[in-house]
Amino acid sequence: MYGEYRSWLDQHPDVFVYTRTFDRTRMIVVANFTSRHIALSLPSELGMNGECLICNYEPVNMINETIELSPYEAFAIASRTG
Repeated sequence: MYGEYRSWLDQHPDVFVYTRTFDRTRMIVVANFTSRHIALSLPSELGMNGECLICNYEPVNMINETIELSPYEAFAIASRTG
């Protein structure tokens, strides 16, 4: 609810990706809304290490420029900035 919200990959028909930055903490949320695996290329500025806050598969603590999402996989990662 607080902080700067930025949506990413808005044209992708199957995933929802956004970041929220507030008080030196950055969070990225990634969600696959399909029943199939999706290989996803992310902008380089989304790459980060952090703490997995929530997930419905194995915890994700690092995001690279390419990731593979399982069916209906969703997760949120937070990290400190600056």
